[in-house]
Amino acid sequence: MSYWISVVSPDWKHHETGSMNMSCSWNYSNMMSALPCGWAYEWQGKKAIDMINPVYASIVELNANPEKYKKYEIKPEHDLESIKICKEILQDALDLFQKHPDDIIRVE
Repeated sequence: MSYWISVVSPDWKHHETGSMNMSCSWNYSNMMSALPCGWAYEWQGKKAIDMINPVYASIVELNANPEKYKKYEIKPEHDLESIKICKEILQDALDLFQKHPDDIIRVE
């Protein structure tokens, strides 16, 4: 199962990135749960500004300690459930949250 990550403004305007990486597979749940940001599904209903620091810290952590997270990769040779793609998902989320900090995160 995959979850689409987007944000909704107080006036109900929906914002998302054009990247397909904002679709986050359930297969990333273990890797993301081990990071400061936690599993993306748990972001539902939080304010984007509240997730900027945890998501940024998660990107820094993956860059600094990739070996620690290799155990969570499922098919890294195909870039499926890989550290590389997880970092791309987190970067897209960070960009979206920084652009719309007052919006509410939707994970559906």
